[in-house]
Amino acid sequence: MISDELAGLPQAFRQHLLVAGIKYDDPTQIDLLASALGSQFLLFAGPSGTGKSTAARMISSFFVPADRQAIVDVRPGWVSSEDLVGQYSNFSGRYLSTPALAKLELLHGTNSSQSPVVTMEEANLSAMEAYAGPLISTASATSWQELEWALHDIPEVNSPPTNLRLQPWPRFFGTVNIDSSAAAPAPKVTGRACVVLLEPPSFDDLAQSTDAITNTTFVSDAPGGLGFLADPRAAWAARLTEGNHLDLVDAIEPYVLVLAESAGRSANIVSPRDLHRCLLYMAWYTALAVAASESDLSISTDPASAAENALLHFVLPGLTSEQFRLALPAIRDSAIADGYLQNRLNRLTEGSDGFFGVPPDFWASLS
Repeated sequence: MISDELAGLPQAFRQHLLVAGIKYDDPTQIDLLASALGSQFLLFAGPSGTGKSTAARMISSFFVPADRQAIVDVRPGWVSSEDLVGQYSNFSGRYLSTPALAKLELLHGTNSSQSPVVTMEEANLSAMEAYAGPLISTASATSWQELEWALHDIPEVNSPPTNLRLQPWPRFFGTVNIDSSAAAPAPKVTGRACVVLLEPPSFDDLAQSTDAITNTTFVSDAPGGLGFLADPRAAWAARLTEGNHLDLVDAIEPYVLVLAESAGRSANIVSPRDLHRCLLYMAWYTALAVAASESDLSISTDPASAAENALLHFVLPGLTSEQFRLALPAIRDSAIADGYLQNRLNRLTEGSDGFFGVPPDFWASLS
């Protein structure tokens, strides 16, 4: 079983966090692991100071060594991929590189069996579909073993290569500030991502994280999750082999029906791609929950918990403002009482009144 292969992974991640002085509750730890294993493009969203960069770096350092990580600082005003990776100049006869490309080139090629992880800080300071077009296009698939980024077509130029290749099974993390300083990501972007919503921790958790004040490197000589980042479909494939995949379909179906009913439609409004991403995530979450339950971590193994998380990650961020307005009370009322989804939706409801009669969508409710 896939849960047997994951035995010890939740505990190792908790220890990894503790060493760095970081505290998350048990369900959040499993959610972060399942998001990284089940998706290759993650957006960590929330107001400033909620730990988006910390979460991205803790996951990166848990799964891969430092030489397979790159951090790119996005700048305002980027309008094309040339702003990120540079371009060939016919005038000077050479390639005009960028600091970001220099970092990405270190991950180029096929010499490593470890997945490269690229973190884009403040990813929504510019339009991601503009400066990271090859990523957004590639991420339309539920899984991809390689990202190929065309740089130039000049045979005489040896560095950089004509095509930047990031493999195997690369991961891209973006931190997204939800406030007045930057626009929310475009639907084309969020529809290809796993949106991880982060909020300020409780004071108890905050008080237990004070070691992070002096321990900010988040680097491990021997990552506890080394070798686990691979094909996001692996856990789902294992369930297919075991014949228990329909449990996950049954768990998410009621929420899909509630969405359709709230929108006043008899037909489903969740796209096939979103449903597929939900199921991939749920397969990892339930397997990790079983592995965690065999230790002292307190995690529900009910597929309904995984389904609720999946809605937050893949479905709600992509709803139109009108769909979101109608769905919010219906989903909240059908969610597990005092569960992860219901509590998050209660907080989103606080920002759902809108201005001048215009209902906000998921992203406007956050801000």
